[in-house]
Parts: sequence; structure tokens; C-alpha cells
Amino acid sequence: CFLVGMLAANLLQGLRLRSIEQELELRRLNRVLHRYATTDPLTRLRNRRQLDSDVAIIWPSIRRRGVPCAVVVFDLDHFKRLNDERGHAAGDAALRSVATELQRQVRGRDSVYRIGGEEFLVLLRDTSLEGGLQVAERIRLAIADLSLPSSGGSTPSHLTISGGVAVADELAPSWDAVVASADAS
Repeated sequence: CFLVGMLAANLLQGLRLRSIEQELELRRLNRVLHRYATTDPLTRLRNRRQLDSDVAIIWPSIRRRGVPCAVVVFDLDHFKRLNDERGHAAGDAALRSVATELQRQVRGRDSVYRIGGEEFLVLLRDTSLEGGLQVAERIRLAIADLSLPSSGGSTPSHLTISGGVAVADELAPSWDAVVASADAS
């Protein structure tokens, strides 16, 4: 009877350990899946899904506290021509270079997203329109310093971006209106 009790106790302990191991593995896999779902695979930037999630959290705070948040929307210029003349591998390399430079140019509390093919959004927390314009210009100049390997085509050897800035604050009608304003300017 004692031996059966010891065997049952050891069996239960083993089952508990196995259950804990399975739960830890499930948590790890959930983190991996979340990262895949919210990160652009090419640039490793946050994606549109993550932007939507972040906005759901920060928009009410912006409206309540009235602290401005500058939004900068950038497009990589002549991207179709770059892909057509130099190939998609060159286009991918250009997107990765731009993503890296965007990350380098913002503060740790700011966020950079790839929201479309060659379109990026930079969210500058606690930043006015003037501050957003300064950061956008700094980024534009930094991207212009990036160069592409030379080719025989008519694609420029330096990357350029175009962008617009708008501010999300307590007076902004909606998040979509702020992004549309930045995209149109």
C-alpha cells in the first residue's frame, strides 16, 4: 500500500511537471504568433495590425490628456521604377534600409510602422506639429543620404521619400482624419 501511494504521488508530480512544461511552451508559442501577426516580415517594423492595436490604447489617452502626438506618413519615391529597373530584391533592400533609418531617427518611445507597400507611418508621442515637422525633415535628409548600388537604369542612386505631418490631439475629429491629413500633406 505504501509503494502504491509513492507511485501515485510520483505519477501526479510527473503529470504536474508535464502540465507546467506544456503551459510554458504554449505561452512561448503565443508570443511567437503574436510577433508574426504584428510585425512586417520584410522590414521587422510594426505592421498595420499593431498600429490599430496601439491606436486603440493611445487615442483615448490623447483625447483625455490633450497631449499632442505627431503622425508622419512617408512614401518611398519612385519605388515602382526601382522594382522594375533593379528588381524586387533591390526594392526589398531599399525598404529594409529605409526601415532601419527610420528606427534610427526616432526616440525609443516613438513607433515606426510599415502600413503599405512602400508606405511608412511614424508615431511621435508627446510631439507638436512643429516638432513633427523637424523630425520629418531630419528623416528625409537621412534617407536622402542612403544610396543604392549603381545600375544602368534611370533610377536615381539615392533614395528619397515624401511625407506629410499631422497632429493627433484633443481637437482632432478622429484617428483616420489625422492619418488622412498627414497622408495628403
